[in-house]
Amino acid sequence: MFENPFDPDNSIIKAKIKEWIGNYVSMETVTKIEIIELRHCLDRPCPDMTTNICISYLGEIKTYTVAKPLVYVRKWDIEALNLSSI
Repeated sequence: MFENPFDPDNSIIKAKIKEWIGNYVSMETVTKIEIIELRHCLDRPCPDMTTNICISYLGEIKTYTVAKPLVYVRKWDIEALNLSSI
């Protein structure tokens, strides 16, 4: 897991991801966005790290997975999540 000495909690990239999510969902209905980086098995074809994005809205929770470490998540990864159902 990459740890940026200037941002050890990765709060900058998490804020950016939340901003990108805000481009695709109505933030008025969203109550919480949680971004979690998970380490997975070391066996192939399992990815080493994934980023899970949990969005709470209107009493529901949807979880989306990006198959890469948090620091490699980009705007196009968020676009590909198909967040239009929120």
